Amino acid sequence: MQATNSTDAVKAQLDALHAQVLASLKNADPSLAAEFAKIVRTDGGMFTAEAQAAALVGWKKGVVAAELFEAKMKAEAEAYAEARVKEERRVGFSGSPGGAAGPEG
Repeated sequence: MQATNSTDAVKAQLDALHAQVLASLKNADPSLAAEFAKIVRTDGGMFTAEAQAAALVGWKKGVVAAELFEAKMKAEAEAYAEARVKEERRVGFSGSPGGAAGPEG
């Protein structure tokens, strides 16, 4: 009987966590909220507490991995663009600024 009560308590906590995450996502990113609701389900006791926890953790790991990948790609694109600008400036401009020959003129 104790194990069932513990499982029910864990399931209740997971349901509350699910509701809190879903509410936060609905405010921040409705499409992400829809994905979360579809993948990490709590409906009708279909999932055990262990399966629900695994789905929640798996989804979160996927979101973190996607965010890290996106940040890495953005940083690499910015670094590439900066390098291209430096290279074009180096190649495209020679001589003194303003095209003057110098103080002797």
